[in-house]
Amino acid sequence: DELNLVRGGRRAGDELADPRRATGAVRHRSGSRFDFTPPGGDPTLFEQRNRIGLITSENRLSRRDASGAGWVIGVNIAHDDERLTRLLGPVAAPRQIVGVENSVTQLAAFAEGGVRLFPNLVMNIGARVDFTRLVGEALDGRPGGNEPNRTDVAFLPSISVNWRAREWLTAYVRYQEG
Repeated sequence: DELNLVRGGRRAGDELADPRRATGAVRHRSGSRFDFTPPGGDPTLFEQRNRIGLITSENRLSRRDASGAGWVIGVNIAHDDERLTRLLGPVAAPRQIVGVENSVTQLAAFAEGGVRLFPNLVMNIGARVDFTRLVGEALDGRPGGNEPNRTDVAFLPSISVNWRAREWLTAYVRYQEG
């Protein structure tokens, strides 16, 4: 089995806004082998191989003042590839019996802004637009397969209220889709 992780980030600030970026990548390979020999039969091997690759990055710019009001804008991208194969047969030469490869790509843009309605009440309104592309492919060579390929776009609103009732007590309510 093999697992590789990479994580990176950057934070730099100025007087106008606070830019942040976070990026991560994962590569994972795993496999399993089992004795699948039937009672009294020839030696038979079952093998499964799994490969996963994921990369994600978010970049955002934000500003918050001392009263708690502020704004944030940003973009996020994530891409995931997975490949799963299963083999069965004689130990020296098992044959692939099933296999699938799937990938998902998601791109999102988001923004949220807050305003102070009263000295102890801040309301935030925001939205996120998600674009998602899913692609699937059978690797076992069966003709006429209906492979799942789909593209979705979603608008996901949000609203929140932050009420500072006392110096030591804050009530926060948020509605968010997605």
